[in-house]
Amino acid sequence: QGQSQSDAEPPVVIDDIPVVEDAAPPLPVEPLPEPVSASPEDDNTTVEPDVGEQADEPSQPTVELPVDSIDDVPPTAAEPGEPISYWSMSAQPNGRITDSEGISDAQLYVLNGKSVSLADATTIPGPNGDDALLFGEGQKSFAYAANDQAYQVLNGTVSAWFNPTSLESTQAILSKDESHADDGGHFHIRIEPDGYLLVRVADGDGSSNKGYNHEWLSKEPVVEQGNWQHVALSFGVAGISVYYNGEAISDAQFEKVGGAGDLAMSDFVGGYAIGNDKPFVIGANAYASRDTSTATELGSDGRLTHFFEGGIADVGFWGGNTPEHALSAGQVAGLYAQGQSQSDAEPPVVIDDIPTAAAPLDQAEVVNDEVSSGDISQ
Repeated sequence: QGQSQSDAEPPVVIDDIPVVEDAAPPLPVEPLPEPVSASPEDDNTTVEPDVGEQADEPSQPTVELPVDSIDDVPPTAAEPGEPISYWSMSAQPNGRITDSEGISDAQLYVLNGKSVSLADATTIPGPNGDDALLFGEGQKSFAYAANDQAYQVLNGTVSAWFNPTSLESTQAILSKDESHADDGGHFHIRIEPDGYLLVRVADGDGSSNKGYNHEWLSKEPVVEQGNWQHVALSFGVAGISVYYNGEAISDAQFEKVGGAGDLAMSDFVGGYAIGNDKPFVIGANAYASRDTSTATELGSDGRLTHFFEGGIADVGFWGGNTPEHALSAGQVAGLYAQGQSQSDAEPPVVIDDIPTAAAPLDQAEVVNDEVSSGDISQ
């Protein structure tokens, strides 16, 4: 739905839509692969990719919440299928980016040295033809949306449309991250040089043991330059799942390049975000920053990095206390499939359980086991 999302309203998931005989056929959906695996990294160390032989698949770990009971978890802000926040990224001229759910509007900034100033919005045609925000182009620009307790969830999905103008450097699509473990559950999505895709999800329990940041890097280039494409990351008790253009990427297509252990993405169930009180930073990476409390402090800290070059549109966040609050594979497929055709007048509708083929994305042999995570020393 990202390609068709209206500027005013967020996607809504509709479960169990009845099928009418002789009705029009469903929108075509590319086959969805299984989740993916990769390797973790510590916030205070430079990550080196682990290209060694994969260990046997580990048993499913037990999730221990850093709370006395589920009653201590912040209340769920939205019903399953409804976004907590949704930013169409069609910013106003002054760089204000409206959250259609009213939780936390974002603001576009530009960083000069360690000084942050408001930025005027520059737009390009988005995936559905509407205006989308342009980042970079000679400036270190980023959007900042302050944290809200509604974002601190056990299970969640974050998604975005993006169109990079270059693949020469490491670029973050979005982050809800900071240096050090704090209360845990940090995450970000970034592009490595030549189009490799990397996701990071930290332990949700706030553990500061070495290796609490788990990172998985695609074995093959995934991202294309100059085209609109969609990415989604789900976390929670069902493990980590990554989706590209509506298709799940299998564990076999990622390698773990940071963090402790050899868990495949789908086996990592400790990535809940109930302690993550960091802001959403779109178009840059705050994973090395020590102070993200305001956009001004984030800039003056001097450690904001991985600035995006290109367009970003339709950033959404779903989540809550139950597994159903994270989008399913069928819901992500529907979000992608309907995106390009969505009219401006109506919000995208995520239809659950769209049938998908069992085959994963292309599983060609790895051509470069030596790909670096592109991380920086923290």
